[in-house]
Amino acid sequence: MKKTILFSLMLVLALGLFSCSCEEIEKLTTSEETTSQGSLKHDESYANYGVEFDDNGLHYKIINPNSVLLVQHDSLRSINGDLVIPSTVTYNEEKYYVVCIDDAAFRGCEGLTSITIPNSVNSIGSYAFWDCDGLTSVTIPNSVTSIGNWAFLGCTGLTSVS
Repeated sequence: MKKTILFSLMLVLALGLFSCSCEEIEKLTTSEETTSQGSLKHDESYANYGVEFDDNGLHYKIINPNSVLLVQHDSLRSINGDLVIPSTVTYNEEKYYVVCIDDAAFRGCEGLTSITIPNSVNSIGSYAFWDCDGLTSVTIPNSVTSIGNWAFLGCTGLTSVS
């Protein structure tokens, strides 16, 4: 069963059926995108564009004035056990939706055993969970429309993907 799940996941990623749009989201300056939060306009002129901040051991980068962030693992801290990514975070009294897990965001988090991704997320970056060999369970919502290449490479303990 474990090998079947892992093989299926690797096959989908290898065939390139999904591609991460984290970099594309970050590079956009005035284009529009539709997400579960509605139409979002990317605008580098937004005062908080590019601001980075930490919240509960995770590192975020504001990429949009309309509540859009990138999520990155704070490399100075090790994440152990189960992780539930929040759908929203607050910075300077403004609420932002977490919409993307960045490339290699959780690379090498060997102590991470399960991860639950919120419905606000629409993209998982390449190598996002690379070498998380303690990871046994991942819950990916229907809102995720792209998964980057080799997002789960080296996750040898992965037995459940829902």
